[in-house]
Amino acid sequence: MTGDAAIVDWVVLELRNADGSFTMAGARAALVKANGEVVAPDGSAQVLFTVPTAGKHLVVRHRNHLPAMTAFPLESNAQVVDMTASTTTLYGIEPVQSGSGQRALWPGDVSGDGVVRYSGANNDRDRVLVAIGSVIPSSTVAGYRTEDVNMDGWSKYSGGGNDRDFILTTVGGSIPTAVRAEQLP
Repeated sequence: MTGDAAIVDWVVLELRNADGSFTMAGARAALVKANGEVVAPDGSAQVLFTVPTAGKHLVVRHRNHLPAMTAFPLESNAQVVDMTASTTTLYGIEPVQSGSGQRALWPGDVSGDGVVRYSGANNDRDRVLVAIGSVIPSSTVAGYRTEDVNMDGWSKYSGGGNDRDFILTTVGGSIPTAVRAEQLP
């Protein structure tokens, strides 16, 4: 497949109980198309769970983005959830980025700790630098890597289209000591 239908990555979909502790009820891997649509591993439109989905919150997790969760439990077992639509209420304060009428998960959680940090201890920016060898900032590394924040197939610390800038933008763009944390309970 090519264009918007091309598979570009994968995510984990979780179901969380609406029991106050939000315990996990089930999880499934799913594929992400270039247009942002999430489909089942066999390419079918609906991702099926082994437990009923009605009455549970849906969480989307990605390898280097902050996760997002629906604010309200799903109403039916066959409910389609479009987290890119501003009409879908999500849990937390600014749990996703918005732009051009759509929403997307916040990128840059290279360390996988649920917090995007540009500076300070355990920051995500340094992980990109280490991935490219730590010596020459203009070096790049190709491949499917957690440090490839913009998902273009390259881990890049400096120059146009670098991954470091995505991390800075996620934390606010002007105060490098700021952080952005996941909004899951």
